Amino acid sequence: MLMSKARISGLFGLLLLCLALLLAGCGHAKVDRVAGTPELEALPSDAIPLLSLAQGNLAAGRLKGAKEAFKRLIKLAPYHPAPYLGLAETLSRMGRFEDALENADLALAASPSIPEPYIVAGWVHFRAGDLDRAQAAFERALEKDPGSARGLNGLGVALYTRGKPRDAESLFRRSLAKSEDYPQAHFNLGCLLSEDGRTKEATDHFEEALSLDRTMTEAYLNLGAAYAEAGKTEKAKETWEELLALTPRDPAVLQNLAVVSILLEDYPGALARVRELKEMGYAPKPAVKRGLSRLKAEHEKRGFFRRLMERLWPF
Repeated sequence: MLMSKARISGLFGLLLLCLALLLAGCGHAKVDRVAGTPELEALPSDAIPLLSLAQGNLAAGRLKGAKEAFKRLIKLAPYHPAPYLGLAETLSRMGRFEDALENADLALAASPSIPEPYIVAGWVHFRAGDLDRAQAAFERALEKDPGSARGLNGLGVALYTRGKPRDAESLFRRSLAKSEDYPQAHFNLGCLLSEDGRTKEATDHFEEALSLDRTMTEAYLNLGAAYAEAGKTEKAKETWEELLALTPRDPAVLQNLAVVSILLEDYPGALARVRELKEMGYAPKPAVKRGLSRLKAEHEKRGFFRRLMERLWPF
C-alpha cells in the first residue's frame, strides 16, 4: 500500500529523533474498504439488507461475518456482481488470494462491461505483492471506464509504489476530478504530498478525507504527523486523541501521544501514556524514555522551587 513517510524537518528541539522514529511511515495506502456495488437497483429487494450487513462487517474488519454474509447473498442474487466483488475483497483481506481472484472472475462473468472486477483483482494482486499484475488489472479497469475514480486511484497507488510519484499524483488528481468526495484518493494524494514536503496541501487532503470518512484511522495518523511537522503540536495531540477514542490502547497512537505530550511539556500526560504502553507489554521508544526523563527532572525541579516558595512566602 502507498506508504507515507511524513517529513519532520520542520519539527523543533529535543525530540526530533523521537518524532522521526514514530511519525515516519505511519500512513498506509487506502485500499477501497468496500467493493463497488454496480447496478444496485438490479438486486432483489430482500437482498439489499443483507448486502448492507455484509458491507458493514467488511468495513469494520469483521471478516468472518462479512464472508458468511456475502456467501448468503450469492445464493439470493447469483447473477449479480456485487456479492462476488464483496466476497473477493473479503477473501483478499484474509490472505486467500486465489479464492479472491476466482470470485472477481465470477463478478466479471456476471457483468462483463463494468470495471469493478478488474479493480478488485488489482487490489488482490497488490496485496499479494504482484505489482505487474496489479497495474495491468487497474489498466484493464480503465479500458472499461476511463473515468473510473476507483480505477484511477488504484493505478495511482500501483505507480507510486513503483517509484513514479508524478504519474501517481496526476492519477490521484484525476480521480478526485471525477469524484471529489472519494476519501481514499484524498488520503493517497495527501500521503504523496506529505512525502514531497507539501505539508499544507497534504493537511488539506487528510482533513477532507476525514470529513468524508471519520473512521479512516490512517488519515488521523498522517494528519497528526502533518500538524506536528507544521509546529501545531496541540492540534496533533487533539487529532491522535480522537483516533485513540476509535482505536483504544493502540500502541502506535500511544507512542505518538507520549511524544507530543513531551513536546508540550505535559509530564503527567506523557507519563500516563508510557504507563499504558507498559501495561500492554510495549516498551516506549528510547527517545521517548530520554524525553520523559528530562521532563521528569524539570518537573521535579519546578516542584521543588514551588514548595520552597510556599515555605518562604509568609516571610
